[in-house]
Formats: sequence, structure tokens, C-alpha cells
Amino acid sequence: MSKYDMSLKAFHLYGTLTSVEVIFGISLKDLGEELISSNSQILPLTASLSAASILIDALRVHLPSWVSVIASFLPTPAFTVIRKNRYLASQLGSRIVHEKMDAVQKGLDIDSDIYGLLVATGHLEARKSAGMSPDEIAGQAPLLLIAGHNGVEAVFGVHLTANAVSFALLELARNLEAQDQLRAEIQVMFSEKSTNVAYDNMPLLNAFIKEVFRIFSAGPIKERMAVRDVLIPLKESITTALGEQITAIPVSKGEVVIVAPASYHRLVSRWGSDAHEFKPSRWLDCTASQTDALGPYANLLTFLAGGRTCLGIPSSWRFAILEMQVLLFELVRKFSFALPPDSDSVVQPRVTGVLMPTLSNGKRSLPLCVKKIV
Repeated sequence: MSKYDMSLKAFHLYGTLTSVEVIFGISLKDLGEELISSNSQILPLTASLSAASILIDALRVHLPSWVSVIASFLPTPAFTVIRKNRYLASQLGSRIVHEKMDAVQKGLDIDSDIYGLLVATGHLEARKSAGMSPDEIAGQAPLLLIAGHNGVEAVFGVHLTANAVSFALLELARNLEAQDQLRAEIQVMFSEKSTNVAYDNMPLLNAFIKEVFRIFSAGPIKERMAVRDVLIPLKESITTALGEQITAIPVSKGEVVIVAPASYHRLVSRWGSDAHEFKPSRWLDCTASQTDALGPYANLLTFLAGGRTCLGIPSSWRFAILEMQVLLFELVRKFSFALPPDSDSVVQPRVTGVLMPTLSNGKRSLPLCVKKIV
């Protein structure tokens, strides 16, 4: 084996590349350096919020919408970055829409990416006034680009996959025996010399991925606002301090509901007394929760659930899983990972819009000893 210094930023660049290709059907360089730089500044904004800023954001949802609109034009560093990113992304969206509309007129196939599908659908439905207009499609670029960058609610791209792979490597470095077992499974699959790897037929690999998504929820906490009055039934009743049993929670229109996938993923009644432990074997010995499935994948809320699952794009969460499978397959096959001896390199999960590995000083980093397997 030979020792390697490796930057995990490569995972984020890979995720950005795949997200851009899937969403817009273009290469990463076609975004332009200015937009790439602007987009990369969005997520760190959430990591540097002061306590006052967090409080203001929490209160802002209760204010009239026009207050937020006016506030977005304030000359603060954060709003300046957001306005620039929105402008550049909108310009990109308009350019791509016009290019794809020209391709449609020439009879070319454009349905190999999300934007192409939107334009093609809009073109077919234009006579019925049922499809999205070109301006509406172009206007989705800022949202999709940030969603692809954050990987929380929409196209699960760079940060969901990159951070999940980072946490997976961290756990493999913590448990060298599990790493050797996974590598052995990978070698067996690789030795078959098939051009198409059956990733779904690898129990250890998939159990490990499921446990990573369970323990390290990309979006630990999400907010939803009720659009109507509703009574939310509880699976498990709550006993108040007065001894009353609550079996449902009334929610009024306009109230904000906090959805906490991280809490659900550690619920002892769901996952057992070892719910707080990283234990991939729970997916192999059938001790993982198998009832009342909520999300689209492994009874987890990693990709949320219902009509808001990946913005309703059925294949997007599958795309994230495939990314994880491919990356871990190749990385574990070619490299070994171990924890550094430096005690100052203790990694802590931190929520900055999404969950990511950081050091005790808050710096986004994952120091690992990486060796190439000869």
C-alpha cells in the first residue's frame, strides 16, 4: 500500500457535475466560473449565522410576505450573494430553455435531462394551455441549482451524496473489520468481471448505505407550514404532566410544523434499544423497522415522504442511492481508510442547511489516513 493525501472536495465536485448533467443536460464548465463560485457561497451562509440571525429567520415566517420581499433587497453580504446567484441562475435557465426550444423546432431529442423533459412537455401541452411556459421553466433554475447543491428537498445532488459518502468513510475508518468485510464483498463482485455491477445484490454495501442515511440524516430538521386546519394522529400517544393522554395534535392553517427525520431515525420504539448506535447489521438480521413505511427508501425519512418527496421526481432519490453505491464500491475497492492519530482531528456532524462533517473549530473537514491498495 502507498499513502495518499486526498481532498474530499472531489466528492462535492462529482456531485455538482452529476447534478448539473441530470438537471440541465450540460457539463459543469458550461455553468461558468462566476455562477459556480456564487453557488458555492450559498451553503456556507447558513453555517455562519449568528444567534440573532437564526432567531430573525424563525420569526420571519410569522410576518407578512411583503416584509420578506423588502428585506431581500437589503445590502447585507448574505442577500447580496443570494441576489447575484438568483440572477446568474435565471440567466442560465433562460439560455438553456431557448437552446432546447430551438432543438425541439429542429426535431431533436431533448428529453434526456430534467430541463429537457420540462421543455418537451411544455411544447406538447402548449396548445392545451396546460404546460409550463418557457419563462416559468427558466425561473426554476435558481431553485433546482441550489437544490442540486444542497441535496435536501429536490434533486439530491452534491451535498447529500458527498456528505453521506464522507460519513460512510468516517464510519469505515472507525471500524476496520467492517471495512475489510465490505471490501471482500466488493472484490467478489468485481472478480466476476461483469461490465454491469449488480449493486442492489450486495447486502453489506446496501446495509451500510442505509445505516449512513439513518444516522446521518442529510436534513435533520425540516419546517412545513399547514395550508389548512388538520388533526395529526399520533402513532404513539403522549402523556402530559397532568396525566392526560394525547392521541392527536390539532394544527391550524398557517402554523409551522417541525419535521425531524433525525429524531425519527433514533426512535427506540422503531429501531430498538441500540437506535443511537451505527450498526449496519440491523439491516441484515431484520431488526430494522419494517412497518408503517414513511419514506420511499428503507422506511427512512432521508428523502422525506409524500407529495414532497424529491419534489415529486420519482427517480431522483434512486439517483442518489446509485451515486452512493458507485462511489463506495470504487473507493473501498481501491483505497483503505483509517482515523488520523491527531486528537485535534475529531470529526463532529454539524447542521449547515444539510448535515456535514466538521472539526471542533467548525471548519468543514474530514481528515482521514488514506492508502492506495496496490
